[in-house]
Amino acid sequence: MVWLERIVRRIKNVHLTDVALEIATRKRNTAWDRIAKRVVSMPVAEARGYIRARVASLVSDEVDRVLRLNQQLTLVQRPQLVRLATVAMVDQAMTDVHVKTRTAADVQRAA
Repeated sequence: MVWLERIVRRIKNVHLTDVALEIATRKRNTAWDRIAKRVVSMPVAEARGYIRARVASLVSDEVDRVLRLNQQLTLVQRPQLVRLATVAMVDQAMTDVHVKTRTAADVQRAA
């Protein structure tokens, strides 16, 4: 029976990860609008913290909305879903920052 509980728990965690990635993808442009002007000039560690702080309310609101709409998710899962979605959004934003700064550097080199 223990192995069955582990399998069920693992499936639920995978589902949470998928939901968190959906949230991050859905709010990617909104997050970028909030951080774009300042984050491109920051060091990596500072940028990650800045992004985390700026998207916190965005993530929280979206997780609450998803919890209201998805009957399979419970309020007990909210903290984990917020954490996973925040990590996903920070990772996506850092990727965007890297792409934008690299593109800008390529344009400067070409000129």
